[in-house]
Amino acid sequence: MDIITTIFKISSGLWLVIAVLAVAGLLGAIFRSRWFKGKAGEVMVGGFTRLFLFEEYIIINDIMLPRKDKQELTTQIDHIVVSRYGLFVLETKNYRGKIYASSNAKVWTYYPGGKKTTVQNPLRQNFLHTRTLADTLEIPHELVRSAIVFYAI
Repeated sequence: MDIITTIFKISSGLWLVIAVLAVAGLLGAIFRSRWFKGKAGEVMVGGFTRLFLFEEYIIINDIMLPRKDKQELTTQIDHIVVSRYGLFVLETKNYRGKIYASSNAKVWTYYPGGKKTTVQNPLRQNFLHTRTLADTLEIPHELVRSAIVFYAI
């Protein structure tokens, strides 16, 4: 084997290793991202509700509704559960760490892995969802129940 062929084989292998590491790094960044963790939690809760509640309940996952108060805006509802017990709107949060919160606060303080960050209060967020669903269905807001589901992946 001549020197050129040897160098080409080494450099081809090196490029393959670099490409694999780049793809692994990209996938790792996606899997660690807040967006991915949120979607993963929604998928898990949606799957559990379908698995355990499918016979007596209707489950609608990931629905966008226009807001009545601001027609140009929409709101995204993670899960709607229709049952003989009522209409429930589930907001899924995939949080791991400490949360310091008040039900009336606009934001909650969240410490994932020891880093301080703030997140929107899911109780207030889901109030908007229940209000939007009630307005869309033209039913009293009191008939729509709110539930927050915390799931840590």
